[in-house]
Amino acid sequence: MVSADGTPEVSTPRAPDQEAVRALEVRLVPVGVHGRVPARRLEPLSTELASHGRNHGLFAEEEPLALDFTDESASAFSSRSGIALRRNGLRSAWAALPRGAAPVEDDVVDRLEDLMTALLALDLPVPDRVAPVVAIEPLDLVRAGTGQEQGWTTATAEEDFAVERLRATVHDVAEDLAARLLAAVRREVP
Repeated sequence: MVSADGTPEVSTPRAPDQEAVRALEVRLVPVGVHGRVPARRLEPLSTELASHGRNHGLFAEEEPLALDFTDESASAFSSRSGIALRRNGLRSAWAALPRGAAPVEDDVVDRLEDLMTALLALDLPVPDRVAPVVAIEPLDLVRAGTGQEQGWTTATAEEDFAVERLRATVHDVAEDLAARLLAAVRREVP
């Protein structure tokens, strides 16, 4: 999910029968020293993530979910959204974007704020500091609805944040990240 040099490696889990979903993703990358989630917690954590996602509006009450865990991560996801946690403390949440439509800044801000708020509300130990990273699925998929997989467009906050500061300024951070992300998307449009 994050390479050795700290750049995000984005791979949104999907159910085996699920078509590719164009998505907006937020990651809260831990900064500095922090504890790892014990591996024995990952299986029950996938169920907790599903409940948390429903409580925070990521999933509808009756929406079917896939739960997944490995020795390094746990996740809960549907065909339109998901939430995941890695043992190293990295938190990730994503939501579908409308097919073939250019992202609208106000919508992106609202979605980023909702996703970050849900991640910050997880009832798990958090590192002292996190660096928010956002990504949007390939521009040509979002803009033109082609079927080609290319790369994701990403934006990173200019700084890392104490978790309490991020909670207090989540809307401002979402606005800044949305502006950076959409500027990067516009640069990629031929």
